[in-house]
Amino acid sequence: MTPTLLCFLMLAAEPVPEPEPITPSLLHEALQVPPRGPSAEALAARVRAAYPKGTDLKEGRHPPLIEGNLVAFLIEAPEGSRARATGMLNHGQGIDLVPIGATGLWARVEIVPTDTKFAFGYETYGKKFGGRVVEMPGWSYPPESKEQPGRTYGKTVPIRFRSDVFRNERTGSIYVPAAYDPSGPPAALMVFQDGDAYLKEHVGTVVDNLIAEKAMPVTILLLLNPGVNDDGSSNRSVEYDSLNPDYATFLETEAVPRIAKEGYK
Repeated sequence: MTPTLLCFLMLAAEPVPEPEPITPSLLHEALQVPPRGPSAEALAARVRAAYPKGTDLKEGRHPPLIEGNLVAFLIEAPEGSRARATGMLNHGQGIDLVPIGATGLWARVEIVPTDTKFAFGYETYGKKFGGRVVEMPGWSYPPESKEQPGRTYGKTVPIRFRSDVFRNERTGSIYVPAAYDPSGPPAALMVFQDGDAYLKEHVGTVVDNLIAEKAMPVTILLLLNPGVNDDGSSNRSVEYDSLNPDYATFLETEAVPRIAKEGYK
């Protein structure tokens, strides 16, 4: 066996080193100049290495990469599409992702306060998919969100009705605090949009604790979800973002009167 052939066999037998997983700070630096060609391929390999083998980056259910206050949003989408991260990002406007060459991967690194919790998803070709809720490293629920020993708490009353203003189906809840007395003076009222999201964050417990501590008056909560149109689509952007009186009319004539129909004042 010749020395040249022996050297070739030894090199061929050596395992190819695994790419080093990327971090959000390094990814942020790499995206300052749009990567192309071999550099994009190498960067994509490092992105994939940051996730367990078998992770499907097309589904969008994988967690973002987090390093301190840096959050890296990553998705795999067809070349030529416009990939975005949506949800509670950029004041609800979402952010456009940057293509990593022709690898099919798209990415964006954003600064997010470490004491926050937020929900997000992805969008390509106008279709939203995937996503999850992210708790940053410094996030914790405030003391008011926890039930206190010896303290009573209120009840949640589900509501469902059809809106004549928006011509769609509505769901939501009325939260009645423990301190509410139907024979007493009228309670205050607080209206929430995206009501189910607030219920998941223990808003009723917060309110009951604040009422017990005399930090707020006895208050009934009306927690409304966006309407669902007859074709199954969400009417959220129309209701929340339109510059007309429709939503105020909906609240005044349809939503708020539901509280009295349930027997509360």
